[in-house]
Amino acid sequence: MKKKHVKSVFPLRKILFLLAGILFALVALELGLRAGGSIYRWRIDRFNRQAVLSGGYRILCIGESTTSGEYPQYLAGYLKELSGGQEFVVIDAGVPGINTSDILNSIEKNIQRYRPDMVISMMGINDTGLHYPLNPVGLDSSPKIFRNCRVYKLWKILQEHIGRRSPYNYKLWIPSASDSPREGKKNHPENNYLREGIEKRNLGEYLAAEMAFLESIEKFSEDERAYIELGWLYNGQEKFLEAERVFASLESLQDPSPAQYMASGGFYIQRGKYEEAVKILEKGIKKYPTEEGLLNDLGLIYFKLDQLDKSEKIYRKIIELNPGDPRGYYFLSRIFGQKKDDFGAQIFWQDAEKLSASHMNQITLNNYRKVRDILREKNIVYLCAQYPGRSIEPLKKIFHGNEEGIIFADNSRLFREAVLSEGYEEYFRDSFAGDFGHCTEKGNRLLARNLAEIIAKAFIGD
Repeated sequence: MKKKHVKSVFPLRKILFLLAGILFALVALELGLRAGGSIYRWRIDRFNRQAVLSGGYRILCIGESTTSGEYPQYLAGYLKELSGGQEFVVIDAGVPGINTSDILNSIEKNIQRYRPDMVISMMGINDTGLHYPLNPVGLDSSPKIFRNCRVYKLWKILQEHIGRRSPYNYKLWIPSASDSPREGKKNHPENNYLREGIEKRNLGEYLAAEMAFLESIEKFSEDERAYIELGWLYNGQEKFLEAERVFASLESLQDPSPAQYMASGGFYIQRGKYEEAVKILEKGIKKYPTEEGLLNDLGLIYFKLDQLDKSEKIYRKIIELNPGDPRGYYFLSRIFGQKKDDFGAQIFWQDAEKLSASHMNQITLNNYRKVRDILREKNIVYLCAQYPGRSIEPLKKIFHGNEEGIIFADNSRLFREAVLSEGYEEYFRDSFAGDFGHCTEKGNRLLARNLAEIIAKAFIGD
């Protein structure tokens, strides 16, 4: 009897050991992925601090998520190769989710900290109300314990990547604090706590930013901006319960603005609670029926849920409200692509391309010019780069008649030819902006190489 008992238990032990091993591996991977997020920013900060001590030609790269941890890491190597061994130091000052106003506000400190010889800007996409930075998971109704798990998110990313079929197969990207309108009825221009919080956040000093936002809420309880910034700060740190409380507290404010509905709705979208998001957005649209940001958010939810007719109806309304803005045409191109109507997708895409050459946010225009003025005053070379695939002409128009000392970097033809030859997904990880997205390593290398050739030609010669 004893021998039989031992034999029957042995297979069970093997199964338990196997399950324990799998569990251990998953826990180890989860911890590794969580550590990687912290290490990512630490590596960039450490790289930048080391750059200050280097004696090479210093290049400061400013921008958003298309800059942070992206092309700057390859730029110095290509510059050294093309210059015959000359030393270059590239400083990555990109901040995900930032807009041109925040970039402008932090540029003086970055110049003082890093003392660059040249500044490269690639910015402006976050100034538009219809831009959505990357959220790898998108709308997800899975249990919360899974949605907060890094291993699960990694699986979802791989799953979505494998499932892509064409450049028109888009995903839903989630708004950051920079996407919500900053100006509202309850803003207080003298609110220095809010300004300090934004500055600290942009510098990665998150605890100091949190304290400043909380102080702002205490002193200016009706200033919605502090609630929105604090909510997205918590969200970015994955303090989701705290973020939800902050966004929920917006309802207690009098006379809610579109920004409040967009912030609360955007948060619930990101958490996969899209029924709550739809309720908030519909409530906002009832109060503000012509607010494009609210309409766009709702249209994106319908698109993700494959309710394409509803999504198309909303984006056609956006075009009626603002026929000169190319963004609605880009999203209609997505919808028709999802419907397998490649002809319709191409028509709307072409319309968007034509309009994008002449469309520019006035805030973006002014901030570009202010950046130029600051750099010109400090005798710092300014290289103004356009996003991959987009025409350089709109940027040239910003400085028309006063472009002396500016080097323009056109990445349009290069990327369009590459995508046409090898496919969109060889060069972009997503399509958050409609006509382009965050680059793959291959895309970042192509971008860095092109910038290096432009710099080498300007300073080293043909």
